[in-house]
Amino acid sequence: MSTFEAHSASIMSKVALLILPLAWAGVSLADDSDPAGRVARLGLLQGQVSIEPAGLDDWAAADGNRPVTSGDKIWTDADSRAELSIGSSVVRLASSTGFSFLNLDEHIAQMQVTAGTVSVHVRSMSDTLELDTPNVAVALLGPGDYRVEVNDAGDATVVKVSGGTAEVTGGGQDFAIHPQQLATFTGTDNVSEDVASLGAPDAFDSWAYDRDRQAQAAEAWSYVSPDVVGAEDLDQNGTWQPTPDDGYVWAPNTVAVGWAPYRFGHWMWMTPWGWTWVDAAPWGYAPFHYGRWATFGGRWCWVPGPRRENAVYAPALVAWVGGSPFGASAGVAGTGGVAWFPLGPREVYVPAYPASQTYVRNINTSNTTVSAAYVTNVYNHAVSNLRFVNRNAPGAITAVSQTVFTTAQPVARNAVRLGATETATATVSATAPPITPEKQSLLGAGASGPGIRRPPAVLQNRVVLARTPPPPAPVPFALQQEAIRANAGRPLARSEVAAMRILAPAAHVRMAAPAARTETNTGMVRAAARGSPAAPAISGSAPNRPRADAPATPAAPARQGQQMREPEATIRSDRPPAALGEPAIDDRGRTDVARPAGSAPQQDSSRGGDRPAVPVKAAPAPEYSRPAPSVPPSPDNAPPPKPAKPAAHATSSAPMERNTGK
Repeated sequence: MSTFEAHSASIMSKVALLILPLAWAGVSLADDSDPAGRVARLGLLQGQVSIEPAGLDDWAAADGNRPVTSGDKIWTDADSRAELSIGSSVVRLASSTGFSFLNLDEHIAQMQVTAGTVSVHVRSMSDTLELDTPNVAVALLGPGDYRVEVNDAGDATVVKVSGGTAEVTGGGQDFAIHPQQLATFTGTDNVSEDVASLGAPDAFDSWAYDRDRQAQAAEAWSYVSPDVVGAEDLDQNGTWQPTPDDGYVWAPNTVAVGWAPYRFGHWMWMTPWGWTWVDAAPWGYAPFHYGRWATFGGRWCWVPGPRRENAVYAPALVAWVGGSPFGASAGVAGTGGVAWFPLGPREVYVPAYPASQTYVRNINTSNTTVSAAYVTNVYNHAVSNLRFVNRNAPGAITAVSQTVFTTAQPVARNAVRLGATETATATVSATAPPITPEKQSLLGAGASGPGIRRPPAVLQNRVVLARTPPPPAPVPFALQQEAIRANAGRPLARSEVAAMRILAPAAHVRMAAPAARTETNTGMVRAAARGSPAAPAISGSAPNRPRADAPATPAAPARQGQQMREPEATIRSDRPPAALGEPAIDDRGRTDVARPAGSAPQQDSSRGGDRPAVPVKAAPAPEYSRPAPSVPPSPDNAPPPKPAKPAAHATSSAPMERNTGK
């Protein structure tokens, strides 16, 4: 029995004492229990990438398009890479890297790096971004490109800034790093700093730059909110066309026979949202967590939400057929099945997890064109006979057995065929069925895959230094599962889970200790006095510089008394392609090798407003320079795509054929 399992077993008897008070508190604390409005998307995967879901002590092969949130741990094995998107930022992991989110919501992204190399591209700065390593904590203070490398021993961290500004905390000191600087921090209790010029990029830098350039040039930004994660993947996999009632919509170019939204993929469980869809298509993230689906011209089309609204993440935007379980009310061969279909435009999403009226209003008005008053009426059960436009669309309903549903098995190959009578007489609910998850529900489809890679034991519980206090460690799933079962299979409120954290193991984090102040300025101002960012001075170990006081609120990225901050609108990274002949994936960062000296100009990479901005003209570039990306078209500065006349919305009562997945 593992230490984690022994800990869970020893306190399982205490769960019963918490369940009854939590049930009483669920309604009264709903306003304080709204889940985060964003999560990270685990997008591009190369090689062997593994994940340990929050609350478990077991690893699984990572699935593409899997949502990632606080407490989830990721490991990229040798010769592997991974990419995570979190709205205005993109995080990329090189090989042999241990990574997780200590805290992630719409206000903060606090990440920990136990070993390996992580790069972060920040398009716009609207929240707190922090990377915590075993010996220093790195705060990102503006748009740009950053790279953090942690050695295997955990006592040295290299921070590289291509564009932007970072402030590093360690050993009771603050250090500033400006554009085109590289700083090596050695030691844990006593941290020394060595500063040098950034030097030339490597293969990992060039790969990240190419990904950023492609994403920024996507046509999708002309039609969707900047907060819609994964929209950059739509252009190469489908087409945009105008419609009379819903504006521009997107349709996939190539799909399998019998394809329908929310059919080719699997279900998983995520706290606090509950049942969450993971799509199998490379482009299958944005259309399944934002917007709505409808049929035009005999094909399924995705209808994005309003462009100028801050998009709010949803686990799955579907309506549910037949109650719980579907087989009990609709007679799916006595299998105890679960069935669903995609929500259409102007239809209200009603979460199964506890949420306030304000949250329900925001998640709907940001993902479809619907009045706040109508959303409120649905939320308060003041609307009877809800109509769903996709219920009778040909092949829209998908059904599987409850076993397939809860064990994250592929839906398409296990779909249950429904007859016309069953679909016509079944009831429809806007809320997910109350089904208690299993351990497999969290691990996902990769739990039984071959060759699951795990990080070395020394890295799994390595302690990192943090400057922003993170939330407590995740509650073990075994404890949550008992409470969910007692709650009739419904997700727990965030406040209920928080009350259970007294039974959770301690977090592997130590807070940066404040030092006595002897100077009025922070490390940012003192570093600026050392030399210009354009021509950084090369120095040995830094003198002892006491750290400034911590900010009054954890969410503020800058220190109290800080006097310098890079202008957000004019900072960007210039990362050139790697030299010819470099290996494709040989990108493990080293802290004991200095890069050649070099420099590059700064350009603007942030997408201001709700569409990509025109890049600021840069000064003449030296030998290593990053080319400015092209500006994607938008309805305001370029002709729209050629109109395609859509047909009327298809409605039919034809029965759904069995999906073979072929």
